[in-house]
Amino acid sequence: MQGSVIHHLRANYLLFQIFVAGGAVLLVEIVGTRILGPFYGVSLYLWSALITVALLALSIGYALGGWYADRNSSPNRFFSLILVAGIWILLIPWIRDPIVNLVTGMGLRTAVLLSALALFAVPLGLLAMVGPFAIRLRVQELSDIGRTAGLVSCISTLGGVLSAILTGYYLIPQVGVARLTAATGLILVITSAIGLVLFRGMKALASTITLCILVLTLYVFTPIEYDVNEPGVVHIQQTQYTEVKVKDIDKGRYLYIDNATHSGMNLENGETLLPYLIPMSMTRLYFEKPGRALMIGLGGGVLATEFHHAGWHIDVVEIDSVLPEIAKQYFSLPIPDEQIFIEDGRAFLTRTNNTYDIILFDVYGSGDMPFHLVTQEVFALVKERLHEGGIFAINILTLNRDHPIFHSIASTLQPLFKHQLALSFAEQNELQNIILFSSNRSEAFELKKQPAWRYYTYVGNYASRAWKNRWIPPKGKGQILTDDLNPVDIWSEEINYSWHTKNI
Repeated sequence: MQGSVIHHLRANYLLFQIFVAGGAVLLVEIVGTRILGPFYGVSLYLWSALITVALLALSIGYALGGWYADRNSSPNRFFSLILVAGIWILLIPWIRDPIVNLVTGMGLRTAVLLSALALFAVPLGLLAMVGPFAIRLRVQELSDIGRTAGLVSCISTLGGVLSAILTGYYLIPQVGVARLTAATGLILVITSAIGLVLFRGMKALASTITLCILVLTLYVFTPIEYDVNEPGVVHIQQTQYTEVKVKDIDKGRYLYIDNATHSGMNLENGETLLPYLIPMSMTRLYFEKPGRALMIGLGGGVLATEFHHAGWHIDVVEIDSVLPEIAKQYFSLPIPDEQIFIEDGRAFLTRTNNTYDIILFDVYGSGDMPFHLVTQEVFALVKERLHEGGIFAINILTLNRDHPIFHSIASTLQPLFKHQLALSFAEQNELQNIILFSSNRSEAFELKKQPAWRYYTYVGNYASRAWKNRWIPPKGKGQILTDDLNPVDIWSEEINYSWHTKNI
């Protein structure tokens, strides 16, 4: 009787371990975007690299696991594979920076792929090996093979399903990436250690307890968040979409999204410290009195605050629910909650019936410009939501003024708007932000108000430079971007890599 109970306990624990291992696989794949995102952006290439590495590691792991299980399918080897995978995952927060630094300079595509390979291939491969082992350990006779293989695959996949939901919906924003990664490794170590004791008896108890104490000690000293000791950091947080950091430098406060600067505010007078926002704020000069504006993409809210203080009614659309909270707490955002909409910008444009004098797009994210916000279809929505004589302004990050991303966005807007004006304060061939104005105004872009710039001030200097450098984009020089055909992800990768290299 006692032997039967132990047999069932071991059999059920084997399935539980498969469940845990399956969950760990999905968690590592998802968390991988946050581990490498601050260096490369959460971009198309990063996702492609992670999926490639995961599939490669899993396929090799399945093959090796089957071969290894046929040679010796002992429970000792089964749990040892999980144990080593857990230790490796536990070490990822410590080895990330050295690995990334090692491949820096090899180009974005190569660096992303090699970083993902070095960090994740071994633990994912080891976790893949346990599936064939579990089947080998559970099969009692040939007639059970199909049923056992199906059961093991089902349990592993269910672990992945639960892990995917918990990781994306709760664990990343609530626990943090570094601690969550280390906790995953710790869970694998502890569950595999329990399995060793359960299957090997008291012989494994002493060594298992010693190992767990050592691993637990390492976990305790794992940093709660990456860069937690960075000088000047006043807040760091994982959201559903990205890593957000607020940092004070001298008399300025900056918002970083995946280590790229997205807002900057002078702590003494509240003025923006990011020059590209100044040309966007100049859209107000085309109107005799304050009106109604829409801003898609909040950041730290410095530009929205400026419009608000100038008497404008401004609605803000931001997909990340954490950013408005940070903007209010650290950047003194005064916009009331009823004027802040937590949703995708295109979804808002589709459902709203409001119209505006000014619509501002500042949607260049941590990895790239979202392709669905720079298409002919969404720009048609923008046109519908503009008053007659309204102005649409979009921030375009580009390597230079002749880059295809700029010319294609301009060409996509040209059939919808009669007039365009581009402003930038950088040189022709520099990494720069170009602010592109589009409008159907009868008088093109003639100012209604004379700017009250004081050229010796920070804002006045950049505003005058941007106005002096204004130009009209050439007609039809770029590709028309649509929902069906849109290579903006590819173009923005090179720009994104230069941007992150500059800001890290």
